[in-house]
Amino acid sequence: MVFWKDFRKFTRSINPEFYLVDENWWTKWPYELMDPKPWVQGDIFDAVMHDQWYKVARGYLAQPQDKLNLKGFRKAVDSVFLSYPDYTQQAMMNLSSSHDVPRLLTCFKNPNVYKYNTSKRDNPDYKTGQPSIETIERVKLFLLHQYTFIGSPHIWNGDEMGMIGADDPDCRKPLIWPDLQIKPNNTFPKTLNELSATTFPEDELFLYYQSIISLRKTYPTLSLGNYTFMQLNDEANILAYTRNYNNESLLIVFNVNPTVGKAKIPDNLSLKNKIFEKRKVSLRKGNNLELQPYSGEVFIIKHK
Repeated sequence: MVFWKDFRKFTRSINPEFYLVDENWWTKWPYELMDPKPWVQGDIFDAVMHDQWYKVARGYLAQPQDKLNLKGFRKAVDSVFLSYPDYTQQAMMNLSSSHDVPRLLTCFKNPNVYKYNTSKRDNPDYKTGQPSIETIERVKLFLLHQYTFIGSPHIWNGDEMGMIGADDPDCRKPLIWPDLQIKPNNTFPKTLNELSATTFPEDELFLYYQSIISLRKTYPTLSLGNYTFMQLNDEANILAYTRNYNNESLLIVFNVNPTVGKAKIPDNLSLKNKIFEKRKVSLRKGNNLELQPYSGEVFIIKHK
């Protein structure tokens, strides 16, 4: 640690605004991630590549083999974030993919334990084709969570274009621009005859990224506020949390189920404006919500 402490002092002497990020992964692969706390106390790194958060978020929103239920998700998220200083919570690099893991769509398509058997080389049954509609809907829910939660969202370039790909090297293929003609290629080893794990830009997904980025930039509360989980309907698996900053409070609600879900907002809160929706929500009497399958909503709320 001595070297990195000196490194921080040196780099900050050049530019006090340098953002120093640590790649902090495994204590025991593939089940136990390292504890970032010793590295993000303000004297070494500003943040880590936050696989600790992504593993938990995928476990709940994708429902893989290492899945989490709603209560387990809330507990795991609190365990991760509340152990950091406030300024570190906001700085954490909340990544959805990187040069060392499968692309987001491919990762959500497969049920494997995070970062385990994530290519055809290791697992002949690993799926690298186009994602299903359900996979895309779950990814959109994940992205809404990523951009409405505490931390600093990160995009692995190409994910916003709808690119797919298994673990390294398939996740490192060049970006596929619409004005380029890309020949089909095989992943290593060629005997597997695996088609190119890339796809042309998907306008719908790209526009969705733009919308959630715009949402985050419009409301500083999503970048600077704290978070509090709410229990609106645990039996129906309805995820909800608030983001609070200065005099502004936002409520984010998710229905991660393939069926309609219902939730009731507490009587001490009132819904003022809906500022984002992934699929339309039906507002019923008072504070009762009826949420469409795989939907997410963001509201400005007022405390009574």
